[in-house]
Amino acid sequence: MRHFVSTKFLISCSIVVLFALAAQASDSVILHGRVTHGSNPVSGAVVLLYNVDEAGSSYNSQIATKTELDGAYNFSNLKPGMYIIIVTLDGERLYQGEIPLSGDEPEVNKDIEL
Repeated sequence: MRHFVSTKFLISCSIVVLFALAAQASDSVILHGRVTHGSNPVSGAVVLLYNVDEAGSSYNSQIATKTELDGAYNFSNLKPGMYIIIVTLDGERLYQGEIPLSGDEPEVNKDIEL
């Protein structure tokens, strides 16, 4: 009898841990894409990502990355919310747009044509 109770307890704990991990995974979003000009990749461009507050009046945080040789960029562990994405090259702003990220989509592709 004691062995049965221990097994039930372990199974219950395992289920709780699995649900906790699933909930945690849905709280972060990956944003990736490619920056191109025509059919050519744009390498070395700076991609800035600003998280906008719910009122849309100020930025909560800013992160940046550079595009790879193939024009690819990647941001991970983003919180769901509204973001402003800006692409600059040699200090010149070439693109600006809004992108909503929700926990419903754990991975979002946003290709940018300049």
